[in-house]
Amino acid sequence: MSDLLVFVEHPEHLIHYLKTRKDYDIEKSDSYGNTPLLKACYLGETKSAQYLLSYGANIDAINSCGQSTLNLALWSGVPEIVELILSKRSYQHFVKSSLIPPICVAELRGWDEMVVYLQTHYQASKSEKTVHGLSYAQIKMLNNPVHKRM
Repeated sequence: MSDLLVFVEHPEHLIHYLKTRKDYDIEKSDSYGNTPLLKACYLGETKSAQYLLSYGANIDAINSCGQSTLNLALWSGVPEIVELILSKRSYQHFVKSSLIPPICVAELRGWDEMVVYLQTHYQASKSEKTVHGLSYAQIKMLNNPVHKRM
């Protein structure tokens, strides 16, 4: 495993590593295709994500499961990292490049406030669909405990 992937959880070590070493691959991924930036987004490590972006990490990285930096940031439940990622690329950029639209990820996470935030600030639409054709409404229905199978 890459040292950068380990240091993502420790921003103070990460920045020291980035400043003092030149022999790292900032895009080296784990067995799931997660780069250090993708891992930072998933863990909600905003400081680590800021450092990695400032050192040239690819904000457009997508892991083996088709998850983008924004999707993983949304899954983390940390608003600051979502805002950081959206300050670097447009919401629509992520809609076009993701298997699951970000608004659908927020719904899967059960993060109602973020759904409203994305609609209000980024014109996210409940009509956005996954690559499999599932709409926000269908995901919301599947997320409802009444519809879950035992």
